[in-house]
Amino acid sequence: MSEKVEEKNMEAQKAKKNDSTLEITVLDRVSYTALFPEKSNIITLTLIQDLIDKVKLSREEMDEIELKFREGVGYQWNGNKATVKSIELSGSELAFLAEQVTKLDKAKQITRDLLPLCQKIRKLMCS
Repeated sequence: MSEKVEEKNMEAQKAKKNDSTLEITVLDRVSYTALFPEKSNIITLTLIQDLIDKVKLSREEMDEIELKFREGVGYQWNGNKATVKSIELSGSELAFLAEQVTKLDKAKQITRDLLPLCQKIRKLMCS
């Protein structure tokens, strides 16, 4: 095996070890985008879009949990039908999320709805 191929295999193994699984609830999924800036550079916005695609609720999931938006109240769903979803995060995705949590924390912008998700992200960074 050539040195370049062997080096790429080692990099892939390191990256795989840096992958993490985030267990997210419906509340986490509907409040997730509050972690992200509205404006940024192309690379960051592409990463954000990839993360949103991993987390978003499908139409079938919305129907299954009876998700509704009520003006002045926010999102509501049937908690008896809600499930936890596991999403795989790469090392760079997790690092980005942790950076966003830190920024929001320093700016005192973490809401009660966002707190459980922020705690999960921090816990993953420590593991």
